[in-house]
Formats: sequence, structure tokens, C-alpha cells
Amino acid sequence: KRTLMLIRLLAVCGAHERERIVATLSAPRRERADDDVRYIRARMDHHGCIDYARQFAHGLAGAAQHAAAGICDALPPSRDRDFIARLPTWVLERA
Repeated sequence: KRTLMLIRLLAVCGAHERERIVATLSAPRRERADDDVRYIRARMDHHGCIDYARQFAHGLAGAAQHAAAGICDALPPSRDRDFIARLPTWVLERA
């Protein structure tokens, strides 16, 4: 999800924001200043990138549930079938 949030941020931010974000992300992790990382997080919040990624993930989970239901309906009841059917929901809940 972090990558999706960054992609969204770079798509919606202004040129000045993008310049600082790209410079921060281009630096080795150990050289990134805490203020720069906080700036990126603040810009994500400001532009709604976290909510965007959450909504995107829910859409993918819904599609996965639909596909799993189609597959699982054709299988006999079992613990494995139940696991596969619940997997998309579990992925969202653990995040």
C-alpha cells in the first residue's frame, strides 16, 4: 500500500512538493531526515493518499471475494475452501 500512496501523492502534488518528495526518496534511507519523512506523510494526509489506497484495497478485496466465491462454490465444503473464501477479508483486517 505504501507504493500506491506514493504513486498517488506524486500524481496529485504540486511541482514544489514533488521536487522535495523525489529528492527525499532518492536519498539512501539512512540519509533521510526525519523532517523530510514527516513532510511526505503530511502531504499524503493532505492529499488524501492514505484514504485513496484504502479504498483501492477494498475494491481489490471485493473483486477477490467475488472471484473466490465463484471458485469456492464449485468445491465441496472443507476447511481449505473456507480459508480461501475468507482470505480477502483477512488481508484487509490485518492491515
